[in-house]
Amino acid sequence: MLFLAFPALILAVSGESFRSLDRLAREGDNDLIGYDIDEDNLLALKQHSLEIRKVHTVVALGSSRVLQFRKEMFNSRFYNAGYTVSDFQDYEAFLRTLPKDKLPSTLLISLDQWTFNASKTFARTPPPESRWENFDYFPSDEKLLQVTNYLIDGRYTLERINKYRFSDSIIGLQAINYGMGLRDDGSMDYGAHTKALIADDTTLSDYGFRDTFKRITAGTSNFEPGAQVRQESLLQLKGLLAFCKQRDIHVVAFIPPFANKVQAKLKQIGRHTYMDKIFGYCKPLFSRYNFECYDLSRLSTFKSEDSEMLDGFHGSEVAYGRMLLHLSQSSKILRATVNVKSLREKISARKNGYQLYAE
Repeated sequence: MLFLAFPALILAVSGESFRSLDRLAREGDNDLIGYDIDEDNLLALKQHSLEIRKVHTVVALGSSRVLQFRKEMFNSRFYNAGYTVSDFQDYEAFLRTLPKDKLPSTLLISLDQWTFNASKTFARTPPPESRWENFDYFPSDEKLLQVTNYLIDGRYTLERINKYRFSDSIIGLQAINYGMGLRDDGSMDYGAHTKALIADDTTLSDYGFRDTFKRITAGTSNFEPGAQVRQESLLQLKGLLAFCKQRDIHVVAFIPPFANKVQAKLKQIGRHTYMDKIFGYCKPLFSRYNFECYDLSRLSTFKSEDSEMLDGFHGSEVAYGRMLLHLSQSSKILRATVNVKSLREKISARKNGYQLYAE
């Protein structure tokens, strides 16, 4: 087993493994945490951060399509718990892992379109709470072999790993090698991907949204065709809203945007008509609990455009800054928590379509 010693050293030096969860979750201690081998550890990291830190006023919860919200956009305590849930049974299950005194007063959630597709297959059993509480301190032999293969393939640069060896601020192989990972507030820094977008790198997999177009045409990878809204998703969403109402958590939800060209492709294909029905079901459901729901699936709604998209279905922090400004005009809750003045200034002074804040 001596041949596994070197990859184990790489994981230790980079911080990908052999780091205490308590230490990683402490507020203000880390600039960037980006795991490449053990990405599931991010679930426990976010749950534990909410559990041990001072309570946050606003928490964003959802898939990767909420990761662009940042603490600088708010004038009250904010944490981004994105990339921790998939369908709506996850949302309530995740919140139940938190002590009651650590639940936020405002929950900002995304209603990803494909979670409402009646033709898509979903897990039937509720996720165990351990999903967000399991944290692997030690790597498995399988993961050690994966590191070895990645080293052989040239995925990692030993020079960069050495530069950030045992770093307390840049942690994990994804963060070290690609500048990608979670900031201290839970939001995502897309690092090398953002730089490639700014440089108009035509080798990007979704350059010109070509990969998203392929998914739509093939009807795969969250773009499965469908005509009807999944009723079970609405029931799960209703359960989440009832849970939040009982605990005095105000919910603000939004249907996240697609690029304009992606919207046009969906219309051309004409096999995803369930998407146009989602808001009609969700709006009255949220109103019943005196909560808020907004359809932001089109960039023009909040004055954004395709040049502010990271790919076909992820907006940049510029797009999400515009989104919050739009929401603050309609939402009495967000109006009191969004840093409107700062956001307007940052958007006006932006140097590109992807970044509002200097990294």
